[in-house]
Amino acid sequence: MGMKKTLLIAGILTINQWLSAQDYFPGKLTDEKAVTSSIYYDRTQYAVSNTVHQTQYKVADANKKNLYTIFLTHDKDKSSITVSVSVGGSDTKGNVIKYDAQKCGLIFSNMGGIDTVFPLISAYSYLLSFTDTNRDYPVLHALKTADQKELELDPLSRLRIKKHNELVRKFYPQLQISKVPNYRKDIEPKATDNLAKVEQIAKESSVTYSLMNDNFNTQLFILRDSLYAENGHLIELINKMRNEMEYEISMYMKNAHVYGDEERYGGEEKNGLPDGKGVWVYNGNIYDGTFTKGLFQYGRSMIKTKTSTYYGENVRDSMNGKGWLKYSSGSFLLGDFRNGKLANGISLSKDNGEVFFGNYVNGQRTGYGELRNSRGDSYYGEFLNGRLIKGYCKEVDQFGYSTYSQVENGSKNTVSTQIAEAFFDTVHNIKEKAETQP
Repeated sequence: MGMKKTLLIAGILTINQWLSAQDYFPGKLTDEKAVTSSIYYDRTQYAVSNTVHQTQYKVADANKKNLYTIFLTHDKDKSSITVSVSVGGSDTKGNVIKYDAQKCGLIFSNMGGIDTVFPLISAYSYLLSFTDTNRDYPVLHALKTADQKELELDPLSRLRIKKHNELVRKFYPQLQISKVPNYRKDIEPKATDNLAKVEQIAKESSVTYSLMNDNFNTQLFILRDSLYAENGHLIELINKMRNEMEYEISMYMKNAHVYGDEERYGGEEKNGLPDGKGVWVYNGNIYDGTFTKGLFQYGRSMIKTKTSTYYGENVRDSMNGKGWLKYSSGSFLLGDFRNGKLANGISLSKDNGEVFFGNYVNGQRTGYGELRNSRGDSYYGEFLNGRLIKGYCKEVDQFGYSTYSQVENGSKNTVSTQIAEAFFDTVHNIKEKAETQP
């Protein structure tokens, strides 16, 4: 979310050392005559103590001349946020917003402890939200100044709306309506269906709309959907193989209990050796297919080791054809195997603090994929030989500073937080879809 520096400081005076950081993002300023102009802001976050977190905004005009300095000071012990505004370097004037920590969602204002509908046209003096469900750092979306000007800063992201709505459902499962005050004094507040309104706001969001109606993103979503469809198709094939093996066991071995046996064979024989169609069970492993002179030639198999289980097609006791190799770590390889290695398919790897779900070709991540690591970095899009060449990425440095980029032809260009978050949110179900067990 823009610029984020988390610092443990001894007191407010230390803050002055950090005011030189200037990473500006665009916003809007509407004056009392309803004339809108562009502004720019820098946002920095500080951990004053374990329970006090502060967010500072420096707002400037098109010439980078300072207009406002805004401090949001959140005291978790008191469940309060103090909003202080300095105009052109004047003394700050603060107002305190109290909220109910047991009932408040992520998005709220000075109009009440829980605001479940939050269009920017509403008559809020302040519209704020917390960055996550820990409720540490507040961010500012809209502010009405003492001279009746209206600031619009960090836009509400679709993900923030979704998380807020989940909390509201949790606190008030019976809640159906919320009153929505309006700036127009001649219009009375009206009752509105909360959940439907939230969904409508998200649907009509310019960020979401542009995301879903952009050729660059459309191509990525097609690749993503193709990956998920192929994953589902391969899982169906593996399930079919498992069912066929179970049927072959019941047919050749009748009702015999085979998994606890050291070795058992059922099927065609020649000279006392397996020869032709049959099923061989050995130490819990299953070979179902064609045998010659006692040796397995080709067919289906289930092979277990201490660290993995393989279901799939097999040639001369080697993984060849469609198959699924699942490791005890939770990683898996799914697709076309050649001589014991995945040549073309899908991998879910959980190695070295990384989680990757995506296409896999000749030992390399190639095609659409989704990569996350323990630092908080995320890479979503098209990979070529392990490198993201088209998509979006979020990268976090050692100080917790996040940068969002759009990648095209291997080159990165910075994009706004809300666009990147909106894209990440559309593929947020990676775990549920990727880790479906055949």
